[in-house]
This record gives sequence, structure tokens and C-alpha cells, in this order.
Amino acid sequence: MEFNILFDKTGFPLIKNSRWDFFISIFPVSKYQFELFLCSSQGHKRNFYSDSWYRELLKKNPRCAWHGETSEPWRHFLSGESPEVFDDFIKYCGNGMRLPKIDEWRQLLEVEHHLNENTDNLYTLCDIAAPPVRHWLRQGLGILTNEGMLEFVQSCDSSGTTIIGRPFTSFHPNLWSPGSEREIERNSKLWNIVSFRLAMSK
Repeated sequence: MEFNILFDKTGFPLIKNSRWDFFISIFPVSKYQFELFLCSSQGHKRNFYSDSWYRELLKKNPRCAWHGETSEPWRHFLSGESPEVFDDFIKYCGNGMRLPKIDEWRQLLEVEHHLNENTDNLYTLCDIAAPPVRHWLRQGLGILTNEGMLEFVQSCDSSGTTIIGRPFTSFHPNLWSPGSEREIERNSKLWNIVSFRLAMSK
């Protein structure tokens, strides 16, 4: 199974299977990436991207050092916000970037096992990636579709968004099917790990 890699503006990889007509992030968007956005000119355009705004966001899912080992890996990833905030980050990443479509996310889920079994190849492909990427691959963090964050994706007709995924069982014990759509209440604990990935058409 052949894969190609390209890198987004923050140095994080998107992957493409030889049979796909799209690229998709190998990880949900991380706080490392979002903090680059916050430090950019785009991150200062809206008043709520302030230090106090970010501190409030981090109360939902506290950050941790990207290079540290943690039993709570969800703390590496941006979560707990609305699609409007995620849209601003996507625009920052450049033309062509977007949320994955639901079937694209499911196709990544289908190859997760293969990718996780071949992390050495993935590590080699990511030779110029941002530092957290290679560290997390070496730590065995994996692709995180079968178990990881809950994620916003474009709905089947691309008219809106829906949530898909299976949360880390250490965060929320469950036997969910990761490819099934979910409705998550904004005031629930699970909202605190709703994240997203980047995608781009070929």
C-alpha cells in the first residue's frame, strides 16, 4: 500500500493513499499547531484569540508538553471549541485546506491498522515534519481514528458538519463504533475532546 505525504503550514503531515483523491492529516490538529496560529497575524485579527480566551479554552482540556510522556494523550490536541474557530485555523493553513469529508475520514480509519503497523515507514516519510510529529510516532501514538479524539467532519452532503470517532477509553470508557456519527452536547464532558483534522483535495 503506497502513501504520499505533504506538510501543512505548521509542518504537520497529511497523507494520501495511492487510491485516494485527497490528503488527510495523520493526527487531529494539535495545540502546538494552534499556538502557531495564535502567534500569527491571523490569530490577532479577532479579539477573542487573546491569552485570557486561550486560558479559558484550556480549562476544558489542559495542555501538556508535546515532548513529554503522558497517560492523557488527548491533552496534546486542540478541542472543545466551535467549528467557527476551527475554520479560522483552517484558513490560516492555506488555500485548499478544509475539514475532511465523512467518507474520507472513514477511509483513513480503514488503513489505520496498516499505518500503525508500519510506523517506521511513516517516520521516514516525516523526516522534515515539525518536532512533535516524529516524537509522537516514536512514542506509538498512532493515527487515532479507531480510538482517540471525537472529530468534526463534513456531513455526507457537505451541507454542514457532524461528529465522528471513538474517544480514548481512558477518557471515556466505551465500546463505540468509531465510524458512526454522534451528537454531542456542548455542555457534556465529551465536548471537551471534540477536535478535527485537516484535509485537501488532490
